[in-house]
Amino acid sequence: MSSKRVWLSSSLVLITVGLGITALAQQGRAPLPGSERRAAGTAGDAPSRARDAAPHMPARSPAGRPAAATPASGKAGDARPDATRPAAPRSERGTANVSLQLTAPAEASVGIPAKYELMVRNEGEGSVDYVRVEAELPQNAEFVSGSPEPDVDGGTASWQIGKLEAGAERRLALELRPSDEGQIKCTAMVVCSSFSTSQTTITRPQLAVTMTAAPEVIVGERVTFVLKISNPGTAPASNVTIYDEVPEGTTFMEASDGGQLTPDKKSVRWNIGPLPQGQSRTVTITLRPTAPGEIYSQSIATADGELRSKAESSTVVEGISALLVEVVDIADPIEVGAETTYEVRVVNQGSQAATNLVLLAEAPLGMTPVKANGPARAEIQGQRIVFDPLPRLAARADTAFHIRVRGDRAGDHRFHVQLTGDQLQSPVHKEESTRVYNDDE
Repeated sequence: MSSKRVWLSSSLVLITVGLGITALAQQGRAPLPGSERRAAGTAGDAPSRARDAAPHMPARSPAGRPAAATPASGKAGDARPDATRPAAPRSERGTANVSLQLTAPAEASVGIPAKYELMVRNEGEGSVDYVRVEAELPQNAEFVSGSPEPDVDGGTASWQIGKLEAGAERRLALELRPSDEGQIKCTAMVVCSSFSTSQTTITRPQLAVTMTAAPEVIVGERVTFVLKISNPGTAPASNVTIYDEVPEGTTFMEASDGGQLTPDKKSVRWNIGPLPQGQSRTVTITLRPTAPGEIYSQSIATADGELRSKAESSTVVEGISALLVEVVDIADPIEVGAETTYEVRVVNQGSQAATNLVLLAEAPLGMTPVKANGPARAEIQGQRIVFDPLPRLAARADTAFHIRVRGDRAGDHRFHVQLTGDQLQSPVHKEESTRVYNDDE
């Protein structure tokens, strides 16, 4: 039985993967007469281009063994490295350098399986991940088996190696059955990835504003708002600025730490600048209320990075009840037996209503109370005239009480009134002198 022989050759493929990992696929025998010598695939070649091109064939060693794989870095005595080849990646794990060597028999017979051997090595200092070896199956040969068993898809056999530590190697085998005479070219390539991990600490500045003031003040009394700006974050805040509005019904008096009234006079601005993490600044603004009621003040702090914080505070402004009591006699002097009327006028000159005003009048001996009237009911009790409480006298308002008396005895008589109320710490006393005379005088 005669047999036919076919000439087998393998190819040298130099590829560069996305992370700069180089891989080398090399033939196992010297080229046969008439075989082509072409440049190996350069960095960035797609697998399809690597298969279409006829790779460079290295010289056979004197002993007939495969020539040593050419490293990607290129050393003395090696083939000159490709000038366009990127440097191998260097990370915290070192440089990864992966090579692939393919060895094939010099000749084989039609119908008899020929064995190919592939050696993938990590000759670098760092590990590589997701290592995959692919071998393009020639059209004039049939795939028989592999060790370990590869995944065969169409005309490609592939092995998933996974992670390959520095200095490690994996040996693969492939058997092909030639189907016709001629040459069989088998091209192999390696694809792998190398990863480098770094850590970055992410920080964030923050702003927090608080605002406090006295809960109650009197109209015209100064009130100071205390603003505290803090950075509770983990990084400095830059270009910190505070705005505090000047509420209606108040007059701006002063601001601490260089605070300036804005051109529209509606707020005060502080340029704080940088505020380190964990630190705070305190500023104050002093206002004078001009009317009773409740005033609200709002503070807003801003910084670079769209940082923003706000706070509010309120103060109740109490008015002042300033009561003026005036007593006049309508007729003076009067003759014995004649009458005169005392007018008691109460004026609230303050900014707050006066409440529960009680007027008490007392006629001196020699005079007799005759009648009394006013904004509250009156009762004459001997020499005393007592008015019921007046519930409320508004700010800037006044009222009058009238008491009529008769002069019974000649002389200089003094009529006395007393006013009490909720806002008065002590009674207000007033007197009016009236002269009573006889016709004989």
